[in-house]
Amino acid sequence: MKTNKWRFSRQDTKALKGVAILLMLMHHLLAFPDRLPTKYQYAVSAAALKQLTTVGSFGKICVYIFMFLGGLGLAKQIQAHRFHLLKKIWGLYRVYWRVFLIFVPLGFLFFSRQPRYSKAFMWNRFASFSFGKFLQNLTGYASSYNGEWWFVRVFVAAIFLGTIYYYLTEKINNVYLETGLVLFTSVFTVKFLPALIKLPPFSSLASSYLWMQLFMPNAFICSYLFGIVFGKYDVFANLRRLFSSYNAFWRAMIGLLLIACAFYFQENVFGNVSEMMLVITPVFMTGCLLLLDLSAKASKVLRYFGRMSTNLWLIHTFFCYYFYPFTIAVFWSRNPLVAYLTLLLLALLASALLEQFYLGLGKLGAKLGQRFVIKK
Repeated sequence: MKTNKWRFSRQDTKALKGVAILLMLMHHLLAFPDRLPTKYQYAVSAAALKQLTTVGSFGKICVYIFMFLGGLGLAKQIQAHRFHLLKKIWGLYRVYWRVFLIFVPLGFLFFSRQPRYSKAFMWNRFASFSFGKFLQNLTGYASSYNGEWWFVRVFVAAIFLGTIYYYLTEKINNVYLETGLVLFTSVFTVKFLPALIKLPPFSSLASSYLWMQLFMPNAFICSYLFGIVFGKYDVFANLRRLFSSYNAFWRAMIGLLLIACAFYFQENVFGNVSEMMLVITPVFMTGCLLLLDLSAKASKVLRYFGRMSTNLWLIHTFFCYYFYPFTIAVFWSRNPLVAYLTLLLLALLASALLEQFYLGLGKLGAKLGQRFVIKK
């Protein structure tokens, strides 16, 4: 069977997830000065802090990348007849609960009484326990234990809507038509519908959970739909083929230019126009792909981070926001680079320990199961 050497592979997905998770750490360390411990603000000038905040703000593209790759993966799975809706949702909850069942009890056991160390409400997430709140967070309905866990609910909605979208548009065979359809959907749902439900005849819809989740997808979910389009039509493979005639120098220059353009237009032209991230995200990802194609070592390192990306996403904010001793350990130097490396190291170590814990638990369960079978 002949393979397409330009195809977008699972290894490429892992590498781009690696890029995304590194951007996420940067985003959470730089974009929110009010979340930093008040006594450990970065020791930089006001102008430098503003620049750091701008760079950190761009890091929000990480969520769009994850959503985009999720949609692309869904399209590929359906095309390969390997897609199972419930299995895909279970895969997300499985990783989420593995982290939840360790870090949330740790929060209540050791971090329920903490000093008020930041302007934002990061210090009191585990001050009191209620079963109702616990259940809401366990299901992903709420994210009061960790504010960055909001994505669980959104990602589940994206999987449902993405599946519906794929089968509704399965007969369409035009990438430009589908691109226009997703862009229209984004503008319609992100801008038009919120204004519509403010009108008296539709005001009751504002309190409908199903309406808000299924009929008013945000720009993140629309990015998931755009990923489906790229997956259906192998757009990244075609873009790679397009640039294949250029030598390594020019591909590197084009890659850097695409990344620079994505940053410039988001921060200086589009600003907070979230639906424009639908366009900026694939531009940025294309630039990253062109560079990664030129460096096998860099791609290998990023694939490593990509394999651990969901764990790192779920874990890292406990160390930089919610667990006071670790928060101080991250920011003690008041140096952004040191803080970044410290957070990355802590999150990687915690992720590795988590994997070893569940691996050991699985082996123990297997042994106990064998003994039970033998005795029976």
